[in-house]
Order: sequence, then C-alpha cells, then structure tokens
Amino acid sequence: MEKNKLEFKQIAPYLTYGLGILDLASSKKYTLHAYKENYSRTDGKMYIKELFEEYKYKPILRPLNDLMKDIKNGYANFGDKDNATLIYLAQSNDTQSYQNLEYSTILFLCKNHYDFQLLIEKGLAIDINSLKNQDGK
Repeated sequence: MEKNKLEFKQIAPYLTYGLGILDLASSKKYTLHAYKENYSRTDGKMYIKELFEEYKYKPILRPLNDLMKDIKNGYANFGDKDNATLIYLAQSNDTQSYQNLEYSTILFLCKNHYDFQLLIEKGLAIDINSLKNQDGK
C-alpha cells in the first residue's frame, strides 16, 4: 500500500494566502511561499522546492468542523446550498463535494486555510488546533 503523498495541486489554492507549514523535526513554523531558486531558512520562510524535496514538512490547516460550528451557530453563512454542501463535506469525507461550491466560498476556505480537501484526515496536514494545544494556548 502506497503512503499518501502531498501534491502541489493540493496546496496550490492556499499559497496566495501565506500557508503556514510545520517542520516535523524541529516543530518550527514557517510561511510557505512560491518557488525560489535560492532560499534561506533564516528569514522564517520556506519555499515549495524544499517542501517537496525533503518531505518533512506539513501544511497547517483548519479542520472544516471549526467552520461547521460557526455555520450551525449562525456566525457564518454561505447560502443554503453551500452551507449544506460544507456540512455534508465535513461529515462524509467526500472530497469531490467541494466542486459544487460557489467560487467565492472556495476562496474564503483557501484564504482562511480551511481543509476542504480533507488533508488532515489523510495525514498530509496538521490541524491548527493541535498546535494551539501544544503551545498551551
């Protein structure tokens, strides 16, 4: 059985919005930026080339359940159709459902780093809530 592998197409939607990633070896957080030939870790930034060559980094994302709480409590509203699709996606683990969302909803999910592709469940991303618990916050 082949291990799940993070692919560029899975993180590309988040890159415009400064995707946080975690170095699994040191637990240091970086902000992921587009490919750059020469890079330095001293600037607190990590570039795509390094992420894919070393495979010891994972993106930091918010689980959809965080958004579901806000939808159910009336704090977030994407319209009846998208609300129902998001709730279904969070409950069913059907990653194809996000294709039925409005473009503006997908942009919101990317901008706010919500895991609409269920990468956390696949072990390809880190749940931001687990980091808050580790930091004691």
